[in-house]
Amino acid sequence: MIKKKKGNHRFYRSVDIAVSIAVGLVLSILVAYIWQLYSKDIREARSNKMEVTGQFISDQFQHVIEDNTQLLNNLKQRIEVTDGDYLKYWKFDAQLMISQNPSFQLVEWIDSNMVIRDVEPVEGNEAVIDLDISNIPYRRDAWIKSSLDSSINVTKWANLTQGGNSFLVDAPVYYDGTFQGTITAGMVFNNHFDAVMAGREEYSLVLYDDKGTLFYSVGDTNLFPQAENFIFESKVPVKLGADQLWTLKLKPTKSFFGFNTWFESNLGFILGLIIALMMGITLFLLLQSSREKRRVSHINRELKKLNSALSKEKHRAEEASVAKSEFLSNMSHEIRTPLNAILGFIDILNRKKLEDESMKYLRMMTFSSKNLLALVNDVLEIDRIESGKVELLARDFNPLEEVRLLLDLYEQSFEEKGLNLTLETKVEQGKVALGDSLKFNQVLTNLLRNSFKFTQIGGVKLKYTEEVVGGNLNIKIVLEDTGIGIPAANLDKIFDRFSQVETGYTRKYEGTGLGLAITKKLIDAMGGSISVSSIENQGTEFSVTFVFPLGDSDFGQGAEKEEEAASYLGKEILIAEDNPMNVLVLSKLLEQFGVMADVASDGLEALQKLETKSYDLIFMDLHMPEMDGLEATRKIRDKGLNLPIVALSANITKKSREESKSSGMQDYITKPFTREVILRILSKYLS
Repeated sequence: MIKKKKGNHRFYRSVDIAVSIAVGLVLSILVAYIWQLYSKDIREARSNKMEVTGQFISDQFQHVIEDNTQLLNNLKQRIEVTDGDYLKYWKFDAQLMISQNPSFQLVEWIDSNMVIRDVEPVEGNEAVIDLDISNIPYRRDAWIKSSLDSSINVTKWANLTQGGNSFLVDAPVYYDGTFQGTITAGMVFNNHFDAVMAGREEYSLVLYDDKGTLFYSVGDTNLFPQAENFIFESKVPVKLGADQLWTLKLKPTKSFFGFNTWFESNLGFILGLIIALMMGITLFLLLQSSREKRRVSHINRELKKLNSALSKEKHRAEEASVAKSEFLSNMSHEIRTPLNAILGFIDILNRKKLEDESMKYLRMMTFSSKNLLALVNDVLEIDRIESGKVELLARDFNPLEEVRLLLDLYEQSFEEKGLNLTLETKVEQGKVALGDSLKFNQVLTNLLRNSFKFTQIGGVKLKYTEEVVGGNLNIKIVLEDTGIGIPAANLDKIFDRFSQVETGYTRKYEGTGLGLAITKKLIDAMGGSISVSSIENQGTEFSVTFVFPLGDSDFGQGAEKEEEAASYLGKEILIAEDNPMNVLVLSKLLEQFGVMADVASDGLEALQKLETKSYDLIFMDLHMPEMDGLEATRKIRDKGLNLPIVALSANITKKSREESKSSGMQDYITKPFTREVILRILSKYLS
């Protein structure tokens, strides 16, 4: 019996061992099977994640390249549409692009002889001025091809003559029917690429140019065995003329795998834990796999929503652009037409002998109306403002007299508010400077209005000093107020667009937040500088400096200088204009030159007058009832009449000018016009 019991024990133990081994084997096989499925899901999820992320980064890099190149192409187009006139301003645009966009390292002008004539910035790039790029093999052939087929050329990752590396992007410029040269930019996209890769520590990236040269990398690019199967490689198309393909490789770092790096490298130990905790770990694995799949699916859905939203926003932006253009066109006509009459009558009265007090008021009207015209021009020509182009008109003016006139203009407003407005200067008779007096006045007006707006007690003091240094007049203007002041944390933001100080006064002092931003841009355009200091609840001080060339010392001294009187007696002129005020202004101006003009209220009447009388010149308004100026001009040309026809319009758009020219008009003047403009037209066509 004892032997039998021992035999049974051995038997059952053997069975238990066999069952345990069998169960262990079954469970091991089951765990291995489940693990195999899980591993496949994980690999697929990681592959999908790498694919989605890699494609997204590739698309973003392509957008960076295209957006930056489009900025250069915009500059090229501004030169071409102005038939080369804008070439003298290209450095100003280049300065803006370089200061606002870190991808631009330099911008240069290469003439049609393949010689670099100018570069911005000059400092650090002196070595390339007058450099003949035809001696550089990798530049010559591609540059010539670009000039022939008008395509934008992008070089390989190049070693620059002045040192450093960059992509050189050539934009060929054509006008007057011929190739003139290229606007070329040295571009390094690292800052924008870094922004795309920010917060993506799970990845490393390398980027090669079309010639296989590595020019950008980020993160730890060293591979480890687990990462070899998850490398995403893509060709980034650079579709600029001759297409290029840059090679992008996105690689996972150890943080991409997270906990699973240790988990997979200790698979035997992990399988033992899975056998002991099969249900818990199986659930964990399933949840992990399901979560990974949901996350990838969520990313795809969000990308689709983003693409749909971007498409809608693009459509809205296009509609807004059309509406803006129509609005500007209408506003141009509606505002400039009455301004023409105002400025015209002021100009006529300026030539009358009036009492001293009346002349004082008339000068103030002249000053205010010209400032109003400057503001209207800035608003209506918004496209030029947005592109950073600020036109400066250099004329003789007396800065101190402009300051005094401005303070006289605002003196009553300050008195009505109970504020003091004082001028502190040791200069009795200011020097004459050569510069843009309207922009100078606009700067001071914006600053004075700002101080007036935020000052309730006390007042404003303007300190004026000037000094002749060499051939220049150095001017410093300090504007001190006793207003609410600016918190120290906001001082560095007040010159930003739409920026307003966030204090308890914000709701009381509403505004667009554009005044100081425009002021800063105007001062920069004139080569000046502005600084600000302030103590909250005590006041603010703005300090502005200008450097102007000295002007004509005889300006404003003694009798007013006028052009030599011109006479066009015997000349017959027809005014086709439906606005009686504008007709009266133009007629009075023509009388000063001995011209008596006939008037037609619309294009149809102008044609009827031409049937019975010959004229030496026609001033033709574009917008008239019955028949507009464009149709009337075409009918006049159809009759074979070649007399000069000059367009009169309050519309300042390029489209309006082109339509006038195509209809047969020789010249185009915009309302409001001045006596000098009319005299120029008479001299050009009647002398």
